Amino acid sequence: MLRLGSIRDQHIHYRLKSHWFDPTYFVTGATGSSGGNVGPGTLTAGFAADTANLGQIVQENASRYAAVRLSSTGCTLSAVFRPWDMDNRHPLYIRVHWTSGTNTAMTASFSAAFSTITTGAAPATPSTGLTRGIVSEAKAAAAYSWVITRPGAIAPLSTGALAFQTFSPETQAVNFNLALSTVSGAAVSTNPIFIHGVELLYTPRLTGGDGSGVQGLYNSVPLSTMAADPTTDFKVR
Repeated sequence: MLRLGSIRDQHIHYRLKSHWFDPTYFVTGATGSSGGNVGPGTLTAGFAADTANLGQIVQENASRYAAVRLSSTGCTLSAVFRPWDMDNRHPLYIRVHWTSGTNTAMTASFSAAFSTITTGAAPATPSTGLTRGIVSEAKAAAAYSWVITRPGAIAPLSTGALAFQTFSPETQAVNFNLALSTVSGAAVSTNPIFIHGVELLYTPRLTGGDGSGVQGLYNSVPLSTMAADPTTDFKVR
């Protein structure tokens, strides 16, 4: 019989845990029908200097699948993550799931920045770049084919008082800004980008004591039992 507390994170080789921000998370405004009529409203997403550049929550290609539609590079999406169950000795990864309705090959690149929030401090606009930026991945020449970027990462610091930790232990939340940077292969004004979601992946910490000595395993096929090759993008030190 195992004694209480005899199995800790350090004895378990976890899978990377996925935290998913679906399109509705990015809603920042809504407009409805005028007058006494009841009709469909419009949900806007993100922040932009010009309201015409805001994203919109739409149904993608009559599929009953919601997405954030971006028709320009002037919109910034924001997401807040609370790292309560994150093993702070290992990287936090971020990647974007997207598509477009064009039948031509297309590439979209995304930029990201973050800020941390601690008790007693006011939230600040994210301005710190990732340790490794999000790497673009081309969409095939097929309309609405699902694309996943290669992951950007925030890696543990290598020097200083917080060496070998990704964030200060006092961090209450991490605020991310994500923006569409460039589009090639088709004009985004007439062939908008659809964001299916934004995904964070990290090594979990679920018990007391030290965390896991190794980063969580990455499965390139979500429900597969086979771990990805060690040369995967999910190896940042």
